[in-house]
Amino acid sequence: MSQTTSFYQRLDIEGFINAHSCNTTMGGSIMAPAVVEAMVEASQNFISLGRLHDQAGARIAELTGNEAAFVCAGAASGLLLAGAACLAGSDRERIEQLPDTGERPNEFVISLVDPHYYVHQGFQICGGKLVEVGTKKKVSPADYQAAIGERTAA
Repeated sequence: MSQTTSFYQRLDIEGFINAHSCNTTMGGSIMAPAVVEAMVEASQNFISLGRLHDQAGARIAELTGNEAAFVCAGAASGLLLAGAACLAGSDRERIEQLPDTGERPNEFVISLVDPHYYVHQGFQICGGKLVEVGTKKKVSPADYQAAIGERTAA
């Protein structure tokens, strides 16, 4: 019996075989031993989280060929932050006003094909209004084009 199994058994939580893939509500993913070792090593020190965050973003951007990267807690928080960036940009005053967007564009065009509650929540929490397109079975470029208007933020 592994330590992980006994840990969850003490909490009276049963494990299962994940045939879905990486999914937050199923525990995310099993980390490689090197990742666990790095986490244990990192947990032994106090550091500036801001500097770590900046350097991690810079390294990820370099590795992925992007101009920037932002590490966040998961898909939901990433959508919230991306939505906030679409609504306020880098304008400090607008950022501080969120979720109030005033008269600025605040609509997010999203597909009904692959609905995830956290997509809706992420965009709504930061002040966005949702414009849903397509059906649960299909969406087309024309659906998106028809939904984009003066109030569209993203």
